Amino acid sequence: MYLARLLCLAAALWSCVVPSREVLFLTLDYPPYSSEAMPKKGAAVELLHLMLEGSGFEPKIKFMPWSRLLYEITEGRADGALLFWPEELKKVDVLTTSPIFLSRLGFYIRSDEQSSREVRLFAMHKKRVCTVRGYGYPLELADAEVIFDEALSDEVNLQRVAIGRCDYVALEKAVGEYLLSQPKQLKLKAKVSWAEPAFAELPLTFAVTRAKSDSDALLLALESGLARLRSQQRYQQLSAEYGLDQP
Repeated sequence: MYLARLLCLAAALWSCVVPSREVLFLTLDYPPYSSEAMPKKGAAVELLHLMLEGSGFEPKIKFMPWSRLLYEITEGRADGALLFWPEELKKVDVLTTSPIFLSRLGFYIRSDEQSSREVRLFAMHKKRVCTVRGYGYPLELADAEVIFDEALSDEVNLQRVAIGRCDYVALEKAVGEYLLSQPKQLKLKAKVSWAEPAFAELPLTFAVTRAKSDSDALLLALESGLARLRSQQRYQQLSAEYGLDQP
């Protein structure tokens, strides 16, 4: 009788175990949201793992350039990707989560020009703006008829504006502040700074490919996980730890 009860209990416990499937999420090096150099690979990656805890989905992260990421997710070669601005979502046919973070996009300029340089879009006609090749920027920036000057990274652009190679760097504040906080950038931090106001505040979302049979289940797991973390205040705590704005 005792053995039978043990067997029944074991069977019940086994039936509660959720079978796991590894899901591949793509992202780029975009600290503090995602970076191979950060202890937990950045805020978005850490949050993804927390969102999928106990869901049966085991996330695996792969870093790559943004242009390649768009191609891979479009071709269904991954289960999901982090993180998307609204303008970038127009380039791919994917499912999306609720907003995860709030991106404040604006300009970094030389610190000695803070009192003299105008940072509102209406006054930036024909000004040279440093951007990153392959990134998508809000249409408001193009509508301002600025001159885009592309480089390979935000870090390079901050260095370029510091030496007068461009007038502005179009950059998300959280990313710029993280880059300038690094020990190797102390000299640069003294020369370059964020200029209020931001010209756009954009929701950042996770994306899930439509190409997999369980894509809807994965999206539901992400949404359920986010709701759980918010109710537990773990989402709010993580956002504060990384200095990120909430939508």
